[in-house]
Amino acid sequence: MTVQTVSKAAYRYATAFFELLTESTSLEDARMELQTLVDYIKTNDDLKKSLHSPICSREQKVAILADLSSMLKFSKLSSNFLGIIAVNGRSRDIVAIHLAFEQIYAKKQGLSKVVVTTAQPMSEQQREDIRKIVQSKTGDDFVLTEQVEPELIGGIQIQIGSTLYDASIASKLDRLNNSMKGV
Repeated sequence: MTVQTVSKAAYRYATAFFELLTESTSLEDARMELQTLVDYIKTNDDLKKSLHSPICSREQKVAILADLSSMLKFSKLSSNFLGIIAVNGRSRDIVAIHLAFEQIYAKKQGLSKVVVTTAQPMSEQQREDIRKIVQSKTGDDFVLTEQVEPELIGGIQIQIGSTLYDASIASKLDRLNNSMKGV
């Protein structure tokens, strides 16, 4: 299983963006824009490769993110933030910056953080079912963060705080393999 970590740099960018947004009234809009961008990056391999490529110049990455911001009708504040990320050579960290941003948001709002990892993107119905289950189990308000990791093969992992509920096929195969080895 791949664990998405947040670098200090990603956390600094997310913190700066969050603080900038709390001075205005666009926090929820910017949060949704950032989520939209991350979803777009995760589903578009060419975009992901361009943002991570050392061959693609910073200026090209600025242009790519500007075009994408325009196409997705992002606010000027979000567009400018993405431009700063690209100019500073951090376009490869957008997903990590989003993850850090969600952590900061949850903490500031007093919400629990729930991370759901699946092998394929969830449908809206599956997402709603997960929300209902987590709400019934915890009774807390929470922020749901989704991750897609094909290595899980199938099933789901749900992390609520520091507790991980793992019902993935990959972990079941690992347990079966270990039991056959006598581990």
